[in-house]
Amino acid sequence: MDIAKQGFTVHEFCKATGLGKSKVYELLNAGLIEAVKCGSRTLIITTPSSFLADLPRMVPAFPSDPRLIDTSQEGLSGGSQ
Repeated sequence: MDIAKQGFTVHEFCKATGLGKSKVYELLNAGLIEAVKCGSRTLIITTPSSFLADLPRMVPAFPSDPRLIDTSQEGLSGGSQ
């Protein structure tokens, strides 16, 4: 029987999200991720994937930068400007 993980140690959450320990505790204190205590152990009950999915998406600072534009549709007509 395969049971999905329900709680993550701070170390596991850090490893899964790429965040540092200080940042994770900052997020806990701000209420942006949830945790429970079992003795001295802190178990984060917010899944890393749901936490990352809720973060705001990045937008290009300079949308006119040609390196940031999807060019997959350009050049299909074969004409040049």
